Amino acid sequence: MFGFLDVKQVEKFGESLAGLLMERIPPEASVLGDKSPTKKLFPAVHKLHQQIDQFKLEHKMNFYQKAKLLNTFKWQLLSSGYNKEFVDEITQGLALKL
Repeated sequence: MFGFLDVKQVEKFGESLAGLLMERIPPEASVLGDKSPTKKLFPAVHKLHQQIDQFKLEHKMNFYQKAKLLNTFKWQLLSSGYNKEFVDEITQGLALKL
């Protein structure tokens, strides 16, 4: 019953996804109007999607856990100095993938 509320794994995974993105795209390149991160953005998002697919195979997440994962990912990026619009777009894309 309490497995529904267990979010430690998804929080850790959300942090690792944010770390993966931070390795590939620096915060200063996160302005959506800037074309410079475009070459790096597609491979980075593709890698995030691969990681999510793998995680989904190993873990069945409920709605609360998915929301917690996305929230952890989003706030990790925002606290690291990423542009809010950029973070919102990336997080929305990950939400669709989940």
